[in-house]
Amino acid sequence: MKEISLKERKQLQFDILVKIDSICREHGFRYYLCSGTLLGAVRHKGYIPWDDDIDISMPREDYEAFYRYFQKNNIDDDMQLISYRDKTSIYPFFKMINPKTVVVEHYVDSRYRTGVWVDIFPVDGVEKNDDEPFRLNAETQKRYKLIIANPSYATSLPRKIVKRILTPIFRRQDIYELAATLDKTISATPISPNNDIALAVWGYDERERMPFSMLEPTEIEFEGSLFYAPRDYDAYLTAIFGDYMTPPPPDQREAHFCSAYWKDR
Repeated sequence: MKEISLKERKQLQFDILVKIDSICREHGFRYYLCSGTLLGAVRHKGYIPWDDDIDISMPREDYEAFYRYFQKNNIDDDMQLISYRDKTSIYPFFKMINPKTVVVEHYVDSRYRTGVWVDIFPVDGVEKNDDEPFRLNAETQKRYKLIIANPSYATSLPRKIVKRILTPIFRRQDIYELAATLDKTISATPISPNNDIALAVWGYDERERMPFSMLEPTEIEFEGSLFYAPRDYDAYLTAIFGDYMTPPPPDQREAHFCSAYWKDR
C-alpha cells in the first residue's frame, strides 16, 4: 500500500469536512467545530500544527437526522459514515471516513482499522448537577482502551505486560454492545433550556458540561474557509483547555500515533 503523507491526510480530512458542511448548510443540520479542531481554528486559524484529525459535534436531533439522510442519499465514493450500529465502527459516535484509505493506529489492534476520518460526536442534554453520564463515560473509555489495545505497543515494559494480561480478558466483552449501551444511556436526557448540554459519549469528562446557550452558532475560519462553531467558544475552550491561547511545551504536544495508506486497487 502507498503511504499517505501527513499533509495529504489533512487535506483528505479537510475535504470531508467541506462536504459535511455543504450537506449541513443545504439541509439545515446544525454542527460545530469542537475539541482540538476548534482550538486550532481560534489559535491557528486551522489545524494545530502537531494535530492530525478533525472533530465536529452535532446536537442529538441533528446528529440522528444527518445519519438518516446520509444513509439514504450518499453517492460520494470518497465518503462513508461508519457506526457501531452496523458494525462498521466500534465507537459510540460516528466517523466519516474515506473508504479508499486505511489508517494504522500503532496502539490499536489491527482488526479495528478504519479509513482517514472526521469524528462526528453527538451533543446531548445533561441534567443539572448530574455527573453520572461523565462517570459512565470514564468507565467505558477505560474498558475501550483495554479491549482495542495492541499488546505489542506500550510506553514501557510494565505497561506492555499489563496489556498482555488484561486485554484478552476484556476482549470477551461485546464492544458493539458496549457502544450501544453508552450511547443509549447518554442520549436519554433531552436537550432543552432546562438542562445543560455536553459531548458526553467521549470528550473531556465534566469539563464538557456547558449551558444550553452554547448551541448558539457563529462562523469561524479554519484552513481558509468558514465553518460553524459555538458563539461563546471562549467559554468552551477555557473550560476544556484552560489558558488555551498559550501552546503547551513541546514535550506535551501529542498527536495520534498513526500512519495512513491508500488501499491497493
